[in-house]
Amino acid sequence: MQYIETARKLNVEIAQTVANGPKKYMATYGDRLVNLALDVYSEVVQANSIHPSKGVRAEPDYLQRRAHLMEARGKVYAVAALVGIYFEILKAARGLQRNKGEIVESDEKIARRSKLNSRMERIGGICNTEIKLINGVLKSDTERFRKYNS
Repeated sequence: MQYIETARKLNVEIAQTVANGPKKYMATYGDRLVNLALDVYSEVVQANSIHPSKGVRAEPDYLQRRAHLMEARGKVYAVAALVGIYFEILKAARGLQRNKGEIVESDEKIARRSKLNSRMERIGGICNTEIKLINGVLKSDTERFRKYNS
């Protein structure tokens, strides 16, 4: 069940990041990030609702649950990739000022960039954790399926 909570945390972080980001990127990157994160959550909840069984339904249940988990894992990878691009764009949009040929950055801009970096690292960490958790569930399900249905 931890993988559901981690997917929820991912959604909260993505929503806060996009809500606090520039509105001009909302329709392109922001909405896509939010929708991908919501898809991850939806897939893990659906997977969790399928309880591997024994007997005649064992294989279809196992395969359906596995499909949802693999879809969720793929979308977590997509979230991680897209969030990297999104943060690159945000950093570039906030830009550096030039003063007589020298690049000058105000304390405020340094603080914002630091905030962006820490948020990016936090989202990356959540993505890594979610991938590990989903891999663990996939492995556990496979072992359980083989044990009870061989």
